[in-house]
Amino acid sequence: MEDLLRYQRQLQLPEWCPEAQQQLAHTRVLLVGMGGLGCPVALYLTAAGVGQLTLVDGDQVSLSNLHRQVLYTPDDVGTLKVVAAAKRLHAFNPQLHCNVVAEPLRASNVLSLFHDADIIVDCTDNLMTRYLINDVCQHLQKPWIYGSVYRFEGQVSTFTGQPQSGCYRCLYPDMPAPAAIPSCSEAGVLGTLPGTVAQLQATEVLRQIGQWSEGLSGHVLLLDLKAMHFHRLKRTHNTNCLACGTGAQLDLSRYTTPDPLAGIPLWEAAVIPPHYQVMDVREKSERLGGYLEGVHIPLAELHTLSLEKLLQVLNPEVPLLVYCQKGLRSAQAVTYLQHQGFRQVFSLHGGYENWSSSQRSSLVS
Repeated sequence: MEDLLRYQRQLQLPEWCPEAQQQLAHTRVLLVGMGGLGCPVALYLTAAGVGQLTLVDGDQVSLSNLHRQVLYTPDDVGTLKVVAAAKRLHAFNPQLHCNVVAEPLRASNVLSLFHDADIIVDCTDNLMTRYLINDVCQHLQKPWIYGSVYRFEGQVSTFTGQPQSGCYRCLYPDMPAPAAIPSCSEAGVLGTLPGTVAQLQATEVLRQIGQWSEGLSGHVLLLDLKAMHFHRLKRTHNTNCLACGTGAQLDLSRYTTPDPLAGIPLWEAAVIPPHYQVMDVREKSERLGGYLEGVHIPLAELHTLSLEKLLQVLNPEVPLLVYCQKGLRSAQAVTYLQHQGFRQVFSLHGGYENWSSSQRSSLVS
């Protein structure tokens, strides 16, 4: 009786019969990423009555997440996202069975994680992870829902995973370099955009179960919230696609890339010597959350500066500490500066996010 009352409004829809509700209660959905997309997807599926959610994410909640990651509160800052999310989702619907995986999706764990899932939802902003999801879902013939956001724009599509059905690689055959497309922390994002994309992704999960139309299977929906413009494009299948073309085979070696920090000199101490130079390579907007005293040159701008210009603001004879938000862009900057002749140059391990967290911890202790 309680279920009938809880789900009464959707059960009144001719397209959503009690059998569909029962199937949803037995469906196992796996979400990759519990950020701006993952939070609303998880919330709406939990509200709709999904039986099991598996949340995959290794990150912790930070203050800058809160404007778009709607499952978290300021009290969750520093907590694992999957732990905070599971607690809130279970309180929202105690019938939900929620599994948490507090680590990133990798080539080493993807097959075991995807094996028992019925539907996978891509809620990540990591391109390599998205290609990994695509290739493995195609190999396992599992449906997955794609969503991405960038500033004011988003994309949504559903891939069925069936042989020669068309996949993400048919749209974008070659994986770009990791730094080719900025993340939300670099480019910024309108807070409501992930929510809009996520609601469409959650709807596609329900449509897959209810089968009331083809939805976005075979199509890509493009959103531009700045212009409030929505455009639907038909996808095509590439017969030479590495993932779904003729003779395609799964190759996980594409995703066993070397550690991007390998060989990079890292600074891990909590205290920075006063004689060190310090350079921030983040975007201007990222500095609103705090910064260290020193030079500010965004990474994209750094690559355009001549050695002469660099020597006007940096002394190659004085040790230099470079930092970004999480430590990856600063590692790229270190490599670039080494090629320019800088010898005593270090990347702040874990970036400003890790450094500021350690400073708060030391104050508490």
